[in-house]
Amino acid sequence: MADSLKILGAGAAQAVIGHVAAEYACAIDAEYGGVHAMAARVASGEEADVIVLTRDLVDDLAEAGALRADSRHDVGSVETGLAVRTGTPPPDVSTLASLKSALLKASVVIHPDAAVATAGRSLMQALEALGIVAQIQPRLVACANGSAAAQRVAAGRGGELGVMQVTEVLAHRGLLLAGTFPAPLGRDTVYCAAVSTQSRHPDAARAFIRRLVGSRTLLRSAGFSPAPSGR
Repeated sequence: MADSLKILGAGAAQAVIGHVAAEYACAIDAEYGGVHAMAARVASGEEADVIVLTRDLVDDLAEAGALRADSRHDVGSVETGLAVRTGTPPPDVSTLASLKSALLKASVVIHPDAAVATAGRSLMQALEALGIVAQIQPRLVACANGSAAAQRVAAGRGGELGVMQVTEVLAHRGLLLAGTFPAPLGRDTVYCAAVSTQSRHPDAARAFIRRLVGSRTLLRSAGFSPAPSGR
């Protein structure tokens, strides 16, 4: 294993990557953020070893030659979740009607920026489907990424509702998962890992990815489900 691996990843995978690195005593230099922002950095040729992003973005980057196509492995599938500060009674979000009510009652709705993050886009699609974009717009608070959104909800007064990937909610001790978007709004996002063509340690990067995707118990506890049609 290399002395250190550079990882560029989705915020949804931050906690599990950190756990795997600690378990195998692997030093990592990792940065996390909204998937589209991170993908842009990879596409620009930024040096890294391991890339963990949504499957569609990984496939696009592999096709563009930024990632080694034969190194792709699915990490798992994650739902978008709704969260409140720990100690706050969670709202019912199990039906379209109850979700709509919870969103309208929240003092603010905190989310990662829809321009760069999966959860932000999922929220905007849900608001459109529920027909409440205009009503909610003044109370939307966009953050740079899911981690920043989680921190803001956890630091709030208790009337806030956060929208971020389930893995980001479960990783934050200050948050309580209220639920996920009900059908037909629910959206599973598949995350995938691959080796960058800019990697200085491709063999070590492949070994780390094998350890990551093989840590099934850890992935399940972190909020990942097996990816459909996995590879």
